[in-house]
Amino acid sequence: MNPGTFIDNKVLAVAMRDIYKYLILNDIGLIIQYHQNNLTYDGIKKLKLAIIKDKGFNPDFGFIVDCRKANIAMNIEELIEYGAWVAENLKLNGLKRIVLLTRTPAQVAKSTIYALNEKIAPLNYQVFSTMEASLEWLHIDPAFTDRVEMEIRNLSEFQNNTEKYSA
Repeated sequence: MNPGTFIDNKVLAVAMRDIYKYLILNDIGLIIQYHQNNLTYDGIKKLKLAIIKDKGFNPDFGFIVDCRKANIAMNIEELIEYGAWVAENLKLNGLKRIVLLTRTPAQVAKSTIYALNEKIAPLNYQVFSTMEASLEWLHIDPAFTDRVEMEIRNLSEFQNNTEKYSA
């Protein structure tokens, strides 16, 4: 059965696991942080720490946080606290250009609150709803748009429960 299938006038509830994954594309200088379902303070912090500690992490790379299939399940205080934590931890690593890729008005609103947090001033966050605009702002050739979207689809479909997927 599929999620949302009606049986006896009732909707079946299907438990969906929260997905936190990342991918480092060395050949185009891009780090993708992917989220699906509930995006929580503890989950996103754990993933960001794994990315920073990865041997392939390069602070000169562009960085996309894909929230398009996520429910940002953090309140304003958690968004601000996470922003301060990211600024402190990424400042030490030199990462400066980060895209928050969104799809819904609620995602845009929460991402904008996060990006405007004065505690993350050393980092340059922008909120976008298209891959083309995201890559352009990161100074990555838009010819890579299809490849990046394919890699993100692979992250969403990859069934291994690990945080990292290697392309």
